[in-house]
Amino acid sequence: MQNRITVTGITFPSGSLILEGRLSLPQGEGQLPGVVLCHPHPLHGGDMDNNVLEGITEALEDSQMAVLAFNFRGVGRSQGTHDGGNGEVDDALAAARCLASNPSVDRDRIVIAGYSFGAVVALKAAAKDEGFQAVALVACPTRSLESPEVQAISQPKLFIHGDMDNAVQM
Repeated sequence: MQNRITVTGITFPSGSLILEGRLSLPQGEGQLPGVVLCHPHPLHGGDMDNNVLEGITEALEDSQMAVLAFNFRGVGRSQGTHDGGNGEVDDALAAARCLASNPSVDRDRIVIAGYSFGAVVALKAAAKDEGFQAVALVACPTRSLESPEVQAISQPKLFIHGDMDNAVQM
């Protein structure tokens, strides 16, 4: 029997901006753990509809996890303009607040995840907010791991890298 999933387009504030997102909620009993998904670089075509994020979303839904994928500022219908990664950290934290405010989500079991540029943003967001239970990173540029703030992250971290990825080396 296949899980029933409710997928809803949503908007939420990030400072004075309004961002767009897509919330996936598997149907079940009790509150669900949740994941905030951060997309790849917007100046290179990255958005919440990225095929890698869609694959991650499907796997998380199958595992009975709520997923909030969203567009950073200036992407799709999200207001604002690209901010070089700084404002995007605020966007990720705003997405986490939005997800935590949903009554179907257990606010004490929220993870932040990202792909490429989104992985860097997820790391920086986790460094600013200890409320995340874990950080999951796909193709995270290794230079982003060198800052003292990132080195101090105490939450569990999952690093996923393709063995043929010549841009990201571990």
